Amino acid sequence: MDLDARRRLTLRALGLASVICRGHIEGAAADPKAKEMHDLVLRWLLDTGAWYALDRDEGLIVAGAPGSLSRAQVALALFRSEQLSVVAWACGVVPLPRHDHSLFDRHLASRVSFLRPDAIERLESKTLVDPDRLRLHARRAAAIEDRLRRFAVDGEPLDFKEKYGDMRVPLVNGDLAIGELPLWAVTEASWQVVLAAAVERSSAASWLLEPTGAMMRRPIDA
Repeated sequence: MDLDARRRLTLRALGLASVICRGHIEGAAADPKAKEMHDLVLRWLLDTGAWYALDRDEGLIVAGAPGSLSRAQVALALFRSEQLSVVAWACGVVPLPRHDHSLFDRHLASRVSFLRPDAIERLESKTLVDPDRLRLHARRAAAIEDRLRRFAVDGEPLDFKEKYGDMRVPLVNGDLAIGELPLWAVTEASWQVVLAAAVERSSAASWLLEPTGAMMRRPIDA
């Protein structure tokens, strides 16, 4: 990865951590300290340059005053933790979580040195994940997302390996595993959460292969 691409990766990680933090600030908007924290995040974003790694929706969320976000904006902000888990893995600071597990967002923020003045230097001192592993993960993430989208439409079991090949993902009875059960045996709420995470992670994985700008999120009903 060239120096420019590495810097974009670093700034994307920092930008995502800021978006997630903004989502949490909204839950404490009535606290007088919320505005102080919001101002701190905005200053840090500009000082590091991570502001320019945000997409339009993310920028509007982060810039919005505490108490001004819609429920949809808060949900978007908090679910960016799924993108950050992939980007932080690519930066070499966390292990890649299983498709039906999520990393604690405060842990992710700590690992990418969120709000530290030396965040860029700390992240760029780490060893990046090998490009071949990035490509393998992108294929795997796309297959998982596609399987979940198909199930959302037809609700039918499927032989995962026959459809997608050996992606080395956890399977039960031949289908994608959610916990210890096959996809078709879990509750709707359970697979919907995994689908929402898969959309975010697949977007992040695709961006890692061509980090030319901020990630663009595909809606689940696309």
